[in-house]
Amino acid sequence: MGGERVTESWLGNFWRGSRYKAQEHEKATIGILSFEVVSLMSKVVKLWHCLSDVEILRLREEMARSVGIRKLVSEDDRYIMSLVLDEIIENFVYVARAVVRLARRCADPVYHQIRSFFDDPMNNYIKWFGWEYKWKKMDRRVKKMERFIAVTLQLTQEQEVLAELQQTVRRMKANPMSHHVKLYEFQQKAMWQIQVVRNLRELSPCNRTYDYTVRLLARSLFTILEKMIHAFGGDQDKFELEEIHPTCFSKGHSLSALMQSSVHPSAYSLDPFYLLLRPDKDIANKNAHQIHHQQSSSLRERPGPMKQSHYIGPFKGCINVETDSPLIDSYCRTEMVDSMRATNVFGNDVRTMDYKDMKRLLVSNRIYSKLASFYAKCGCLITPPHTLGHAALAVHYANVIVLIEELASSPHSITLDMREDLYHMLPASIQTALRARLRLPAKSLALMVHDGAIVEKWRMTVAEMLEWLAPLAHNTIKWQSERSFEKQNRDSGANVLLVQTLYVADQPKTEEAIVELLVGLNHIGRIGRVKARAERFFPETKCGT
Repeated sequence: MGGERVTESWLGNFWRGSRYKAQEHEKATIGILSFEVVSLMSKVVKLWHCLSDVEILRLREEMARSVGIRKLVSEDDRYIMSLVLDEIIENFVYVARAVVRLARRCADPVYHQIRSFFDDPMNNYIKWFGWEYKWKKMDRRVKKMERFIAVTLQLTQEQEVLAELQQTVRRMKANPMSHHVKLYEFQQKAMWQIQVVRNLRELSPCNRTYDYTVRLLARSLFTILEKMIHAFGGDQDKFELEEIHPTCFSKGHSLSALMQSSVHPSAYSLDPFYLLLRPDKDIANKNAHQIHHQQSSSLRERPGPMKQSHYIGPFKGCINVETDSPLIDSYCRTEMVDSMRATNVFGNDVRTMDYKDMKRLLVSNRIYSKLASFYAKCGCLITPPHTLGHAALAVHYANVIVLIEELASSPHSITLDMREDLYHMLPASIQTALRARLRLPAKSLALMVHDGAIVEKWRMTVAEMLEWLAPLAHNTIKWQSERSFEKQNRDSGANVLLVQTLYVADQPKTEEAIVELLVGLNHIGRIGRVKARAERFFPETKCGT
């Protein structure tokens, strides 16, 4: 008996100790990591805003109007928008990696599995079905994150004020000559400031648990991913949608054979794409509504991934489902499609599948593929080989163009030292091309000096080129400064997109434009100096003009 009591006592203490440790782990708060969390929230807010319908429309119009992008990057709108998508996914992956790191500290083991989605979203997306917010609810979550950002910023400022007050109090206490009344006043101010800081800390993410923070960020990321699919769904051509048919429907799994099979006739009705093929979409919508109603409480309170996956039906390249999924259990409880209706549907061509649904499938697959690739490469954005970004010349050429813009504003004040500095900034390829263009005979120069139309033509050419080339150069410098390591953890992301810079500009075309600018600048400055010298030694030429 005594041995049993000892055993029971030891087991009871062990159970109580384990429960106490679990409770303590659940109460673990973000603490000092709140500043990193706020940085992630600001990036999430920026991603959500840049994917709004108004912003995407504005971006498309701006890209269509930009002469520099059309000349140096591409005239293909789909290629330009694919570059925009790549940069958005790069920023998305940066936040996703940070969320995965935070998820390791969560008490709920569900959050430990978030990484599996980003490693292979094509095969694991069904596990996280239902995690995304509705868009209106996401707007409310964005406002909440904006409040967190504002409170944390104010908390930082108030903490600095508190540190100054405490330092003043310590200094006054160490000075025996300090006035006691003033010391008491500063002590009261410090106590009041401590209360202010404490109240702000209660409102900031500092006191939020890891589970709460990761749930908010993770569900926001899933919602942003859905928004991405919606925003970039219009960039697919119809011929691309037809390419998905051979991969989804093999010869051994014709649609008519599926419906005539007597073995497990309802097996393929589990597949969501089966529901897309049904003409009576009200039934599918009703079933989906019932599923959502049955699972809403569990998804809201504690959404979790489903278990072991396997492919079903002939759609092996399109979707996989889970054996233990409550979603699939709900589909199993739905009614079978009437045989006559099914025969009529599947007697038609595969293209009877809804165009929008097929387009969404293709877009989601493309985005999931990009997401997995970027996540595997640590979110590194790789520019094409023929671009200035690949050659690491984007910032250098941007500085050259900005200097040319400054010199072109006052060509008569260009000194020999300025010309030498600009020339030494040029790479060997541009120097060689420039020397070949500037070999003018003396007679040609004399004709240009006396022909005011030629000078005016060069002025107009330089001004027009700088009008579309200078914005790309300024955007390049701005983009580089915003993406610097020191600012990356403080800013919400770049306000300038990569496609609006020289990073993705074609190198030969950019070098050709720079050579043209230098030739024009040289002619304008040289003719101006010759005219000034002639007017100095022959004043009558000035009077004659």
